[in-house]
Amino acid sequence: MPQEPITTIDLADVQTTAGDFHDVGVEIYPSWVRIKDDTGQRWIARDIVTEIFERE
Repeated sequence: MPQEPITTIDLADVQTTAGDFHDVGVEIYPSWVRIKDDTGQRWIARDIVTEIFERE
């Protein structure tokens, strides 16, 4: 059975040690963060995510 996200955010800015993502959708899982935007989706290890800012 696929794992369900811990939290889903429709619009956020995400800071990582590899760079920043703006105006993205976010799903947070125990070990990964899924980032979705107009160009597609990326899976990023949670330990390189430094900050997630929920936007309104």
